[in-house]
Amino acid sequence: MTFRIARIEDGSHYLDRTTNSNGEILISDLEPGVYSVRELSSVQDHIPDDTEHHVELFPGQTSTITLTNDKRPNLYIHKTDADTGEPIEHTVYLVKGADGHSIAEVETDGNGVAVVENLLPGVVEIIEKSVPEPYLLAEESQMVTLLPNRDRDVYFQNYKRPTIEIIKENSITHDPIANVKMQVWYASNNTDTGEYNDLGVYYTDSEGCIVLSEPDISLRDGWYRVKELEPAPWFLPSGRGYTGGVHSRRRQLYIPL
Repeated sequence: MTFRIARIEDGSHYLDRTTNSNGEILISDLEPGVYSVRELSSVQDHIPDDTEHHVELFPGQTSTITLTNDKRPNLYIHKTDADTGEPIEHTVYLVKGADGHSIAEVETDGNGVAVVENLLPGVVEIIEKSVPEPYLLAEESQMVTLLPNRDRDVYFQNYKRPTIEIIKENSITHDPIANVKMQVWYASNNTDTGEYNDLGVYYTDSEGCIVLSEPDISLRDGWYRVKELEPAPWFLPSGRGYTGGVHSRRRQLYIPL
């Protein structure tokens, strides 16, 4: 750290000195009187001290002034899967000051942690800018207050994009049935309206499965209706449909013969 030491009676004459490895400055052969001590520069991980301090020197005596600096806080952003708790890497966050200026843009590592070091105390906003597939972007940012000498941890949890898995199987043997024609509708969460939106026609694969996910169709929270249109060869139609809810999770719909 560098300090400016000046005798107050003659402020035009000053000495600039840097602390040694012990954090000390020793100046000899000064005239008695009152001196001002001002910090000119600090180390990177500490908060600068803008206060002008005074110390009085007396003939034949050594005067000591002890100054302290607060440590800058670090910000740790943690990102995990909302269902499993597993860390999520490659998620990008923007950290902004309370006045809206950008401070840093960081990305989570293999442990699901992004670090912003050596911040100044104050209020910051953490905004999630991008997240790897198949996760949904966090819509709400977080505001936190940073304090001197204290690191801060912030936690984000994200769900995977909703997926509908339709499984068609033999009701006796439970073997999968391929090439079954299904139609899917979406009903809004306000089911009193009776509104249905046609999402298309799909066929089961060799595993007797249809998987619907983003970006194939626009999956949203709400209710879905599935109906078998044509049975596979040598099978009778199921004669019934299925309606179920999807809420940002994977949902399996079993439709036996």
